[in-house]
Amino acid sequence: METQFLDPTPDRKLLDHNFEGYKLTLHNTKIITTQLSTPVLRIIPGRKHYTLLHGMVFDMHNCLVGEKANTYENVYFFDRNKNLRKARLDVILSKLEICKLWKFPDHEEVTNNDNIIYHPSIKLISENLAIASDGVRTFFLLETGDRSTDNKWEILHSEELLQGKGFYIQDAVLKDLELHVLLCSIEFGKRSHLAVHWITLINESNIWRQKSLKELCVEGNARYIYLERSCEAIYVASTISCRFVFDSENIIMDTSDAQREQVSKLNFKWSQDSNYVAIHFIMPNDIEREDVKVSCTSSYITVEYKNSSLLDGALYSVIHTELTTISISKNLLEITMAKTEEGDEWSSLLRDFETSKQYVGGISENLDHSASDESENPEQVPLFNKDAVEECDFANSEHTILERMCANTHKITHRCSLGTSPVLLTMEPNNRKAPSFGVRYDVDLCVWEPCFEDNNFELKHTTTLLALGYIQATTERKKFLCCPSNFEFTVICDMSRHIFLYRQNRSIESGELINRRTGSRPKKAEQRVFSVPNEEILGVYAVPLGIYILGETYLMYIEA
Repeated sequence: METQFLDPTPDRKLLDHNFEGYKLTLHNTKIITTQLSTPVLRIIPGRKHYTLLHGMVFDMHNCLVGEKANTYENVYFFDRNKNLRKARLDVILSKLEICKLWKFPDHEEVTNNDNIIYHPSIKLISENLAIASDGVRTFFLLETGDRSTDNKWEILHSEELLQGKGFYIQDAVLKDLELHVLLCSIEFGKRSHLAVHWITLINESNIWRQKSLKELCVEGNARYIYLERSCEAIYVASTISCRFVFDSENIIMDTSDAQREQVSKLNFKWSQDSNYVAIHFIMPNDIEREDVKVSCTSSYITVEYKNSSLLDGALYSVIHTELTTISISKNLLEITMAKTEEGDEWSSLLRDFETSKQYVGGISENLDHSASDESENPEQVPLFNKDAVEECDFANSEHTILERMCANTHKITHRCSLGTSPVLLTMEPNNRKAPSFGVRYDVDLCVWEPCFEDNNFELKHTTTLLALGYIQATTERKKFLCCPSNFEFTVICDMSRHIFLYRQNRSIESGELINRRTGSRPKKAEQRVFSVPNEEILGVYAVPLGIYILGETYLMYIEA
């Protein structure tokens, strides 16, 4: 099965181009705070571990895990004594009740300084089961019982899964008698990268054992790594394509050499200047326009002639799709693409997604001689006024692509272009679908839901967080961005002590503005700002009626 490339388009019905923005309100808000008897456990990396990847894994770690059920809502965190604590809100008494559920068993101290210790992590995989990692080397399967009570949790199974290396839990799916877990760790090679370990455990006569192990290498900036709920594939959104490097059940076929040989045989030439990239194909003399089919997205191109593929691959960098032109003159087919960044020097036309290496298809020499000698470069006219552009309007040079990778064939079945915005928001997964995620679209934040049904994959645009794409880009020192399952409001927390709440479904009238034509007053959505104790915010969890905020020495609930 060949890779299918999708370019998701937002649902216009979910966009509001007349949105007026948010207005700050000073309404009284109910805030409940409790001091912790033991501070929250926080892991700081060693001196050798200060790459950008380490910063993302450690500094942006959310130490608060929550769940919202029909009859209860709980949040969980670890204290410095490695106790797992549960907190819930007593609505009648207006206070936060905290209790101890479980504690990591004592283990020997790590003597190897090269071994990275991660934050402890926990995932709730069913109504009465959970998994946990101590961040050092041990994986735990826990019996939780009824989580609406304060029953103590018990260990069902524990094991050192990665030969003594530290890891944290990224995702987990319980399917029948099999438990699929994604464990992540930072590895070092030519450059630091994220190693994703897909481990399958099976329950045989109430005894859990490891069934299989798959490993993936993720070298780019990956903000979204989750399993398909059928456990037949994995979704990865990253700036560089990932790849399988090990599978205990199936042999991994290296197709990079075959792909490079196939591209080298294609009869095309390409050239570039500071603004454009041009591709030239030598065609038969009787070529007709309807015989040529060109499909070009912001980062992928497909060219066919009479159902025969001439070019099919990912572009080296990002282009403006709407400025792509196609021209046919005698036996010459020319495709011109506009670069998104002026002066961006391409070292190749295509990028090999399998090896993340770049190669040049055909002849890489400059093709000025192939064009007409009488052609002249027209004067470049600015397309817009640069003075009106703010710093946050400049797109990231790295392009994010969501890939669906098959667990059995190790091939990429689908690629979706997410533009130059990383994944900014990830919702909670459920047993039926992979978690929705949010990326910036213009000034908004569009939320997409991956769906794979009847062998068809698509990204469904489910909701839009109006103006949040622009707002989060202008928020200095932004750390967390989250919203509840019903998307009633959005929360942005910075690195210090400020919390910004945006509720777009609750409009307030603007008293100072009047529409001259209609006489009506425009309505603005609600914005609220809160300050917390002078400590770094370590965790946040949003429920439909409020927000839980975790600091090093306190836990706070803010009524939304």
